Amino acid sequence: MSHTHTTPGWTSKQFCVMRVELLAEGEVEILLREHDDTVYSLNALTDVDAASDTNLPNPFFVGGGGPGTIISRIRASWAASIGEMVDHYQLQWKLSTNSTCQNASIPKDIIDVCISHRSATMILTTSACARSTK
Repeated sequence: MSHTHTTPGWTSKQFCVMRVELLAEGEVEILLREHDDTVYSLNALTDVDAASDTNLPNPFFVGGGGPGTIISRIRASWAASIGEMVDHYQLQWKLSTNSTCQNASIPKDIIDVCISHRSATMILTTSACARSTK
């Protein structure tokens, strides 16, 4: 039998009926198992899954063209300095397409920050160093 269900993204997905049970309330419980004709092929085995599990979009691809803004983000982190003279950290970053860096002074008790940019793709160059004003 084929079954369509929008939540998992199934469209005419093939199943075999394993069990049908009439419940006391007059409802029917059906146990289904996914079916794929290629499983019974006598040809050489391959690792390709011929059955389409879903028609949902690829969750690892952020496509453009729709409403909204895409914001890329990276997390920069570093090991805390053991120097007693450290007053703050100096963080520098730039987009790979830019020639100038942006700078931020980070308090000494913070050892990671997030950097965001309104872009679908972002390649950053970053650096962090401990600084002392003493």
